[in-house]
Amino acid sequence: MLSDGMIVQVKGTCSLSKSIVERLLYLEAKVSTPLRDTLSKQHSSLIQHTRAELMEVDGDYVISLDNSPADLVVGKDLVIHDMISDGCQNKWSSKVFHDWIDGNTLLTGGTHWWVGQSDVADAIARIGLNAQKVEDMHICGRRAWGIKETYDEFTHLWSRSKSGKSGQFTFELLEPKFPPGVRVEPIVASTNKRPNISDLHEALLKVDGQGWRPAQNLRVALMHFLAGVMS
Repeated sequence: MLSDGMIVQVKGTCSLSKSIVERLLYLEAKVSTPLRDTLSKQHSSLIQHTRAELMEVDGDYVISLDNSPADLVVGKDLVIHDMISDGCQNKWSSKVFHDWIDGNTLLTGGTHWWVGQSDVADAIARIGLNAQKVEDMHICGRRAWGIKETYDEFTHLWSRSKSGKSGQFTFELLEPKFPPGVRVEPIVASTNKRPNISDLHEALLKVDGQGWRPAQNLRVALMHFLAGVMS
């Protein structure tokens, strides 16, 4: 783990970069980022009342999201699969949701292992704060989702989001819709094999004993995505 006074540097300005920095701040870390000025205003109270600090200097442990050299290069040392971003401008986000918004509803791709941006950011922040060595590691959700199941959930939330903006709701949209049932789906029954997340889980176990336990379900992750798209 980084000793007191050591700095985690996050290179990049994308939405995921911002989420990683914010998670590090909540963990009361000293963080270097090109987003310092913007985030200092947004999180002034947190910075004032905790040990968290924001700066723009060279760090002791570097996380790169712009392909620059670093201790952890996202996309190389840690490969992200099936992430649902918090907005429309994120190169790490799955393209399928943008296609559906644009009207391309061809359902291809079989099985996905969706994971929300906040869970990805949390894992990367925990690794960075503890200066973990990362090499050929993969991150994705634990549960398999069929493309039709994903599409049904997405279209319902997208329709409700658009109706909420216009104030025009149909009876079907006002009916309660329960979240997709949580069930164990055997990996052998999936059309796509899940990426190997065992190295990630072991690394996070060493960090804090929690391992890789993503907390955000599909519905919540999609709601964050749509909120970002419509903002």
